[in-house]
Formats: sequence, C-alpha cells, structure tokens
Amino acid sequence: MKKNTKIFNTEVIERMALSDNIPPFDEQRKGTQVIMIEEGKKTVIYDDYSMYCDADARKWRVEAYNRTDGRKLDRLCMCGGVYPTRKRAIAEIDRFAYRGKNLVFFVLPIDFTYDKKAMIWQGEEQYSCDDKLVLATKKELVEESKKRMKFMTDRMGSGRINRKKLTKAEAEALAAFDEFQKYREDKCYPYAIIGGNAVLYVSPYKNDWKAERECLDMKGDGIDGCVSAFVYNSITPETSEKGDIFFKIISNTIIRVA
Repeated sequence: MKKNTKIFNTEVIERMALSDNIPPFDEQRKGTQVIMIEEGKKTVIYDDYSMYCDADARKWRVEAYNRTDGRKLDRLCMCGGVYPTRKRAIAEIDRFAYRGKNLVFFVLPIDFTYDKKAMIWQGEEQYSCDDKLVLATKKELVEESKKRMKFMTDRMGSGRINRKKLTKAEAEALAAFDEFQKYREDKCYPYAIIGGNAVLYVSPYKNDWKAERECLDMKGDGIDGCVSAFVYNSITPETSEKGDIFFKIISNTIIRVA
C-alpha cells in the first residue's frame, strides 16, 4: 500500500547543507521529485511522486541546480530539459550519476494525472449489491464522508456538519432531511450542505458505497461529478427528495449545477 504522505530525506538534506537559494521543495507542483547527486551517488531527497497511484504526465521537465550556491544550471540537460516520459527524464539525470557533483535535480510533471480514487480508497474491502447487507458504523460513516470530501475538494474536512454554524436555509434543509428519514432504523449520514438546500449524504450500507463513489467523477459538459443528496424545496417541502445531483468544483468548493 502506498503512503499518503510526501517524503523528505531530512537527514541527507541537513547533512549536505543545501543552499537556501534552491526553490522550496514543498512549494513545487504536485508529483515533483527532487534528486541529489553527490560524488557519484544518487539520492532522492524529496518525493511527492511515489505516493500517487498510476501517476503520469503529458511531459516531464528536469531542472538542475548547484547544491552549494543554488545557481540554476539551464544548459546542463539535453533537449531543453523537457522529456516525453518520466523514464526518459530519469535517464537524463542518470547520465550524471557517476560523474556529477554538487547537483540537485527537480523532476517536474507537466499536466500531472493520477488515480485519485484508488489512492484515497486503496486497500478497502468493497461490497456489491449482491452481497449480504453490511451496515457501517458511525466511525466508518464519518471516515467515508471525509474521503468523499477529499476526493471532491482536495480537503479532508471533519466528516461532520457543524449545526451551530448553519445558515437559516441550511438548518431548514437539514431538519427536513432528518424528518424525511425519521422513521428509518438505518439512517443515511449527512456530511455537507451545498447550495443552501442540498444535503450530501452517505448510505448506511457499505453495499451502496461502490456505486456512490463511481458517480463522484462522472464528468460531462461543465460537470465534474455526481453525488448523492437530499434536495429540500422550501416552497413545497412535500416535493423534497433524495437522489443524485451534478456538481462542479471551483476553487476547491462544491457548486451544484443541476
């Protein structure tokens, strides 16, 4: 299983005293890896690439720096430092593996992609609708909610709705959702409210989760995905209903579009 964290080789970074003029590693684009070559030895000192499932990019750029003074070495790499595959980019760095000295290479993706869904839910047992019903615990519902928010917005969140901070419209929508499933023994779990009246929820049965997750990246024209929600109609509350709504992500915020 891949670790969901960036890796800093702190021991080597501190021992080799990298120049402060070298760009900060964790301010680089997602998927970056930093490799240092010192007296014929190649060492990965920062890794924000290996953690991603099925990572790829349209192109890869290699930037070289002098370790001691941070000077950028624009003419060191062939092909202008841009390569069609990561394998080719690493091969370029390997040219210096046995003769290079005081070199730091940034391997930067251009149009980075990865299997976000596999990364967030890796290693989890999945159940189908044909299996015996599996009821989730409250803790599991909270964790699933956090992961869905992470998938949609890149922010994990708490997995809970803070009822004290709701607007009047949001509070009415949530109250209507609670009333809607008042007599259900196994209740859906609400974890967010968007557009003032759409309550996002997780099914209490794990058997439904696979289908609910698959909708999250159902992209279309002006649409980033589809999510399970209860939509409250304040004018005619009796027409409020559960179903799926389409959304778009703008600045890491879920915007309902249909």
